Amino acid sequence: MTDWECILVNNGRFEETRDAAKLYVNRDSRFKYLESGSMGPSLARNEGLAIAQGEFVQFLDADDKLSPQRFSILLDLFARDLGLDLVYSGVKYFATTANNTYVDSLNDLSSQGKGGHEGSGEDLYNLLIRRNIFVINSPLIRREILTLIGGFTSAFTHLEDWDLWLRSSALVRKFQFANDERALAFVRSHQTSLSQNTTSMRSHYLPVLLSNTFYSRLKFKNFVFVYVIASEFIIDSFFNSNFNQVRKLLISTAFTFENYLKLFIHFILLPLYLPIYIVLKLYRKLVK
Repeated sequence: MTDWECILVNNGRFEETRDAAKLYVNRDSRFKYLESGSMGPSLARNEGLAIAQGEFVQFLDADDKLSPQRFSILLDLFARDLGLDLVYSGVKYFATTANNTYVDSLNDLSSQGKGGHEGSGEDLYNLLIRRNIFVINSPLIRREILTLIGGFTSAFTHLEDWDLWLRSSALVRKFQFANDERALAFVRSHQTSLSQNTTSMRSHYLPVLLSNTFYSRLKFKNFVFVYVIASEFIIDSFFNSNFNQVRKLLISTAFTFENYLKLFIHFILLPLYLPIYIVLKLYRKLVK
């Protein structure tokens, strides 16, 4: 496959990135290089999306990998079904110290529950509202969808990919899982991984969840799930040191009347959930 472009975006984390990237740019015109500064992953990826010209988009962080035969396999699935808007692959993990050893689970990262799903955009939304089934480099998606939703939400520096896929699901007609070991995405696990920053990720969970909760699209069991999990996170945030960060993110993402209304409803209903919250906390303490 020769019809591709590779947009290299340096978001300022590593100085040597510029020199390494320019080696490829000077060697092959299909490589393009952007200097975005230290603006975080969302804005850096949006700069790349702004100049992308291809029909499909594949994200790849600098420390991750893709299988060599991946694109021919995924593009063949798109060619067979013109109604497909997103195809994703399985994922395996590897450590910096074992660069060629790939496993299904590593540290707190796991492929469990990520593979085997397919269906409509509504099916995808109801899967994603419960948990993110994609690592950033597992989907191949039509660029038009990402353009129409405006790319990544700049307010989110963590879980920004979960937010992107949730918003994309509104425009996805069909999605499919590529059950082929030759199409895998590989994710590196190391101490400096953003995904390892549990505190920051938890502070983003509630804002991402509530800003993407649309009751008309939720199945009943997921309606209950969102109410329970959101209520628990709201109460937890009052007792955690990251409450101010959660509050600021909620304010910054509740920029429409609908989002303000969702926040208002959740806070009003908190007293109803409080007895359940206390029982859950006591139960979890007892079973430890």
